[in-house]
Amino acid sequence: MLDLDPTTQSNYWQIASEHVTFDWSVDFAAQIVSGSATHRMNVLLDGVEEAIFDTGDLDVTGAEVKGSAVPFAVKPKHEVMRSALHVSLPKGLKSGTSVDVTVFYKTTKDCTALQWLEKEQTQGKQFPYLFSQCQPIYAALLRRPSVKITYSATVAPSARSLSAIRVSPPSDGPAHDGKVIGKDIVKYTYDQPVPIPSYLLAIACGNPELIDAAYWEFSEDTARLKGLRSFVQVPAAEEKIVTPYKFGTYDLLVLPPSFPYGGMENACLSFLTPTLLTGDRTLVDVVVHEATHSWFGNGVTHAHATHFWLNEGWTVYMERLLLQVLHDSPAARGFSFIIGAKALVDDLARGEDPDDAYSRCQRTLGGLEVFLPYVKDYQWKAHLYEYYAKHGGPEKVALLDSVDWQAWLYGEGLKLPAAYALADRWDAARASADTANQRCRRSPAHITHLGTLYALSSSPNAEIRLRFYAAKWVVGADGTGVIKGRMKFCRPIFKAVFKVNSALALETWAMHKAGFHPIAKRLIDKDLGLYE
Repeated sequence: MLDLDPTTQSNYWQIASEHVTFDWSVDFAAQIVSGSATHRMNVLLDGVEEAIFDTGDLDVTGAEVKGSAVPFAVKPKHEVMRSALHVSLPKGLKSGTSVDVTVFYKTTKDCTALQWLEKEQTQGKQFPYLFSQCQPIYAALLRRPSVKITYSATVAPSARSLSAIRVSPPSDGPAHDGKVIGKDIVKYTYDQPVPIPSYLLAIACGNPELIDAAYWEFSEDTARLKGLRSFVQVPAAEEKIVTPYKFGTYDLLVLPPSFPYGGMENACLSFLTPTLLTGDRTLVDVVVHEATHSWFGNGVTHAHATHFWLNEGWTVYMERLLLQVLHDSPAARGFSFIIGAKALVDDLARGEDPDDAYSRCQRTLGGLEVFLPYVKDYQWKAHLYEYYAKHGGPEKVALLDSVDWQAWLYGEGLKLPAAYALADRWDAARASADTANQRCRRSPAHITHLGTLYALSSSPNAEIRLRFYAAKWVVGADGTGVIKGRMKFCRPIFKAVFKVNSALALETWAMHKAGFHPIAKRLIDKDLGLYE
């Protein structure tokens, strides 16, 4: 039975993209990306009559097959999957052959993947900015993760802008073709020879100095950012545990505050939230997580969104192993496992928004609590005997026979009577009065004083500010109290305030909504009952 992807309307099992050539122009004045995508598609079914693509609020202007115009149709819009684009194919196509399909299009103001920032929204206030977020299902024309593509791209941004789609390796050729940034329209070309799922397609376009150094709004924090970058020697560390890193380049780009996630593992270039720049490296472990996706997700990829937990589960498993190595302490891995515990959620249904199903669950699912019980039972023992009987012969089976299986499978391990006795005493003393469970009401004046005394509201660490804002909603004229961008922080704040003062939550959201990414806008709208 075909395991259909519940988030796509495409006919990927009949015809699928292998390589895509993008030709884009970036118009900051109109806030439009226009151009074409030429798909080299592999025919998987004899006689397939059309290629069906997923589109997300695109203005499709034409389609060609082998350079000749062909009929196309954009179907009615689905709430989550958006509109299916049907492109007619020549008759008589045979399985095993390939065909080139070109789609001409331009983006619209409703495209979810892109956020445009006016120059006034940047730190330097001289240049506008554009960045993308395609995960989980916002890469136009392509959606199913298991259909991996290589790509090449030509990008022509407006004068005085720079485009940066990091790839491995960078394209050859003279820089800027002799043209002058800031005066001429410069075309940049890129190649990605390693097949990737479509949600890893990414673009960032803005001030060249700030992008090259990955500073953007944080040019005054160069020392801290360099410290963060120098920390990332992760690929070398990971290769001691897994296979060699195959993408060649690994860089970081710190995005504007409106970036809706902690990080995004785009191939060769991880996008990061500026909330990681706390000045004390307490949050840089996010980089370990994003780099580990180079193996799990970017390298080996889940078939579709229902299996997203495989991406995150294996990534977090490896991340925790690396934390143990990087911090030289098994406690780092154990602590990370503790904070990852969360109840499971229902399976993703067809047409359901993968963003609505997102939780920490996927990151812990399939961890040690599942793996270790499997190892410690006779199913694992039977697997070992079957494997070594086939691949090792009588000698290996004899070695297995020498193992004390009763002790390994059911033994208690080291006897630690003192530790167990102390644990029993702690357990017996548990009560609702435990410090971690205390709930004491305090007046707003007390909470404000605590915030001032301990600098809770001015801390550079958004994890600390989140806890304080959840206790006291502070909104200044400059938006103080609104953690913009990263949904881990802004969604809990708006939901908490909405429960006790819906008018304040809605009023504040209306004031600041324009500065948020389209993904965050849609999900916070749902949180506040503005969008079903």
